[in-house]
Amino acid sequence: MATDFLEAIVRSSMKLTHMLIEMVNPDPHTMHPTGMHRPIVEAVLIGDAEASSIAMRNHTLEFGETLLKMEKTYREQKPTFSF
Repeated sequence: MATDFLEAIVRSSMKLTHMLIEMVNPDPHTMHPTGMHRPIVEAVLIGDAEASSIAMRNHTLEFGETLLKMEKTYREQKPTFSF
């Protein structure tokens, strides 16, 4: 039951993210530049779990900031939100 709830939240979040990206239509090289995963991959390849965790956390925070900026642009373009 809890997994159904979590899945519903993730699906909803992914749908909103997809809508936001379609509306804002960002440059993919700016939104998610080449090499952004390099620190994560390198840490995984050398088997450093702590460095992998830190790299993934940093990536998540950085990409989250990008999504927040896109959301601001989205809201400026479309002030009312509907599904």
